[in-house]
Amino acid sequence: MTAQFSDFYESLDPDSLKRGKQFEHFVKWFLKADPEWATQVDQVWLWDEWPGRWGADCGIDLVFRHKNGDDWAVQSKCYSPDYDITKHDVDKFLSESNRPSIQHRLLIATTDGIGANAKQVCDAQEKPVVRFLLSDVEKSALDYPANFESLSQGKLKHSWAVVIRRDLKTARQNKGYLRNLQLSRICGVQRNTSYARNHASGYAG
Repeated sequence: MTAQFSDFYESLDPDSLKRGKQFEHFVKWFLKADPEWATQVDQVWLWDEWPGRWGADCGIDLVFRHKNGDDWAVQSKCYSPDYDITKHDVDKFLSESNRPSIQHRLLIATTDGIGANAKQVCDAQEKPVVRFLLSDVEKSALDYPANFESLSQGKLKHSWAVVIRRDLKTARQNKGYLRNLQLSRICGVQRNTSYARNHASGYAG
């Protein structure tokens, strides 16, 4: 059974700590399942799984390796949809991830709200901070599972699966086409969102 992201979100544990851990596992699944991110992501680790971790979780929730070899630090924030992310919420993440072993940062959250100070400090970073917020998650080409226990049952929406199969067939028929295939365009990520703006700047590949 598949559902909207809002249904999946509502199924998460009411305890904030447990819900946060569940959302971290969701993000790990999402980065490999979503057809936009799947073209960028090679491997994904929860912080405690990452071979390069330098200590306990102090703000970085996950790390993924981009297909170009860069390592991205990820902060996952499972907030109420009407919450505004504050500067305090991101300070530890930005500080911990400001190391030579990390090339980029990703903030993924269940709200579109971000306070002026938080936005300013993210935008001022020398290392890029991509913001992938609630509206971006909701617009993914995925049918979400109905609850956390069914996470592995999430799948690509049928309409997008048809499009991708068509283009991959074209790729096989035309030498060199696959190299230039932009699945991000197929899946409609050229949206007027924070992710689209950062993606257009080359931060996501």
